[in-house]
Formats: sequence, structure tokens, C-alpha cells
Amino acid sequence: MNNVRGTIAGLTVVLAALSLTSGCAFLPFDARPRPRISNPRPDLDELVLVGFTGVAAAGDKVQWERSVQGQLLDIDGIDRIQVALAADDPLRIPAPGRAFLGLTVLHFDPYYPPEAIIEIALDVPAAPRRASKSVLELDREGRERLASASAPAAPLRFQLRVDADDARIAKDLVAFAHAQLDGDRGLDPIDRVLRDSGRFIDFVSYLALKESFRRLEGAADAEKGTDAK
Repeated sequence: MNNVRGTIAGLTVVLAALSLTSGCAFLPFDARPRPRISNPRPDLDELVLVGFTGVAAAGDKVQWERSVQGQLLDIDGIDRIQVALAADDPLRIPAPGRAFLGLTVLHFDPYYPPEAIIEIALDVPAAPRRASKSVLELDREGRERLASASAPAAPLRFQLRVDADDARIAKDLVAFAHAQLDGDRGLDPIDRVLRDSGRFIDFVSYLALKESFRRLEGAADAEKGTDAK
């Protein structure tokens, strides 16, 4: 009996060591890092959710807001994520480094294969111009006072259709699904995103933010081209 107990104890130690050294090797799918979203504006570090509206089928407003907040955590350089609760909320006042995000769900069908059509409004402060003067000269002229002034917003407005049957989103779907390590591991990760409305909302939020910052990067590149002329 002691030999049996010793053998079981030995196997337990070996399995524990393997689990520590092999990471996610025992998961029933190929686990991957959460997909990151690049922020092309190093001066942008705060994002405020200023509104959400949606069709009845979209479900709870709070669920969408929390979903968007969760995906914002994976955007490089965004340090503060806020939700404006009222029209007179001080968070709605433009400030250096602060952007505003509004989301409208125009269509939402959670049944397999799910589909959503959303409208995104992203307002960001104008990119700071690259000055030819030295830092000391800018300080003498009151650089800090000028920086605190609210810059005009650069708005982005577009609609995004997320259709589970669209082959163009397959790569994003696979990457997103295999990065979800919480919840029921008895389901295939892709199947879970497509059949769990909450997880599909997370995927829609991720794509909305990815496309927003992709367009923001395009706008930043266009401004650089203008400055160079």
C-alpha cells in the first residue's frame, strides 16, 4: 500500500511539474496570447465612453459598455478608461490626451450564425504639431499653458458589419477565440464565440476598436504626409 501511495505521489509531482513547464499544453486547444491593438497616437492615453444605444435585440447596455472597456485594456498606451454617466459629466469636457467613443448597435442577431451592424463615433484631439523650436524656447513661451487648451476634435464616423459567415473576418475570429482562456473549455473556442452571445459581443467590441484605431492610424499617416509637404 505504501508503494502505491508513493507511486501516486510521484506521479502527482511529475504532472504538476509538467503543467508548470508546458504552460497551456493541457488545454484542449491551441491557446494564444490576446490580440493587441496598436495606438498610433502616443499623446492619446485616455478614452471616455460617451454613449451607447442599440436595438432591443442587442441586450443590456451595461454588458456592451463592460465589453468595450474590457477590450480597451488591450490597446497599447491607453491608461485610463472612463464612462460618462450624464450629459453634464465633466468627463465630456475635451482635455489633452482624451478621446471620446460612442457606439450604436443598428442590428444584432445572436442566433447562429450571429451578425451585428454597429456604428462607431470616435473623437480624438488633434495631433500635436511638431515644433521647430527647442524645448527651452517652448517653455519660455508658455508651452504648458498652450498644451492645456482644448484642441479641435478629429472625428471618425463609420459603420461596421460583423457577419460570422464572412470569410474576411475569419482570421480575427480565430485569433480572438483562441485567446479566451476563461469559461467552459468543453466547447471549441470558435464555436463558443459564435454560440455565446456574450462572447460574440466581446468579439464585436474588439473588431470595432481594432477598426477605429486602424482608421486613426491612417489619419495620422495622412497628417504626417501633409506636414512633410
